[in-house]
Amino acid sequence: MRVDGVYFEESSATLDNPYLIFAPTATLFLGGVPAESAFPSEAPVRESLIGGMTTIGINGLYDQLSFINSVAIEGVSLAGIPASPSSTPAPPLADIATPLETCPVAPLVARLALSEGFVLDGSQVVSWTQLAPTDSPVSYITGSFQLSIAFASYKADGVLMYIANSLTTPTDYFTVYFLDGTINVKMRSSLEEVLTASLTKEYITAERYQLVVIRINDYIAVTIATENDFANSNKDSEIASTLEIDFARNLYIGGLGANDVPTSPLPTELKQDGKTNFAGAVYSITLSNEPERDNFITFPIATLDRSTAPAVPQLVRYGVSLEGGQTNSFLGLGTVATPDNVRVEIQMTTSSASGLIFLLYQTSPTLYYIAVDVHQNELRLHLPATFSGLTAPAMLTLDEQANICDSQPHTIVVSITQGTVTTTGPKPATLPDALQAGSLTACVSSVSRVFGQVSQDYDPTQFASSSAGLAFGCSY
Repeated sequence: MRVDGVYFEESSATLDNPYLIFAPTATLFLGGVPAESAFPSEAPVRESLIGGMTTIGINGLYDQLSFINSVAIEGVSLAGIPASPSSTPAPPLADIATPLETCPVAPLVARLALSEGFVLDGSQVVSWTQLAPTDSPVSYITGSFQLSIAFASYKADGVLMYIANSLTTPTDYFTVYFLDGTINVKMRSSLEEVLTASLTKEYITAERYQLVVIRINDYIAVTIATENDFANSNKDSEIASTLEIDFARNLYIGGLGANDVPTSPLPTELKQDGKTNFAGAVYSITLSNEPERDNFITFPIATLDRSTAPAVPQLVRYGVSLEGGQTNSFLGLGTVATPDNVRVEIQMTTSSASGLIFLLYQTSPTLYYIAVDVHQNELRLHLPATFSGLTAPAMLTLDEQANICDSQPHTIVVSITQGTVTTTGPKPATLPDALQAGSLTACVSSVSRVFGQVSQDYDPTQFASSSAGLAFGCSY
């Protein structure tokens, strides 16, 4: 059964007996039954429905409620249809083949005031030192200090802050970075020991958090108090240490800037292309070397180039935005092996009526693919001629009116069991048009798959390959 595009399916085994065989004299009643009808006591509800009906169809044959074939009517009227001139027949009611209205335009993004923060898109890095040449922030971190950063992360990996005493061979450094959604602080001081303090929770919701880092010599404490998340370096705060870094060195926000990535102290995972830089919002940064005396400096947001560090959107979902339209935008999630059983689940929003949703594809040793697209609001599954039981490429309609182009979150699940496909939608008698290869204008929030006994949840920001027209975070 399908209600408003939502399918309800019995999960038990297919019935063996032919329950759906009725004699030619069987009568279909709508809305109620005649009073004289005899039903056993266990029969379902028999009260009359109060409401209206526009279209009735049996096995694809539709009746526009002309009542020509009706055998019994009681308490029924053509409510809602204006009276027609005596010489003109009543206008027919629309059937389900009526084209859908165009998808609504995606809402405009509202942003905070420029003074309330800025966004880094994963490609820009800013130097606090260059923005404040007369009051170097480096002078505040060579000794003990307190650092406070209000942020929202749109990406699972990336460097939020970095400073080192050398571009290529750093011996003294301090950095704050995200790795798989967790926050880490790494430092090496004059005591020459590499120290790391890592929080335990993941901060990949695109929500605002307040990070506080306290350094007292080689003792480092990291916390997000609202989440009761805390970690420290377990070092003696009484043993003196310094960061031997020249005050003219750049303290970078969002990445490593001019520093050499391969020789940096970052984890190997962050040295991969596309993973080094932070993507998200920075609302404020404060540095203090004497908190008890209220001696602090703040990051100079007013001096930023706002063409590369725009204002923060008021509403953001975690995920990856695809520009779509005329831009070929895509995410590649890496190589996979597929047995007979396949299940793919995607959480997404889109404003496109047509476009490719996902494609599982190989060219050797034989051409093989499983693809799902949407075409004029119709959700479709495409299979190759090499698929079990097929002799030519085929398309199966999954949902005639998917209604997913409303820029609201939707979950799409496709399951293929034992190398066969079961759908509740109609199956075309002839081959359909080619797969929609155009890109969706969309936001991908999460992807998961189960192939046989192997399951995997993907963070869409940790893609294996990508294209133009991609952005971290989904403003709405």
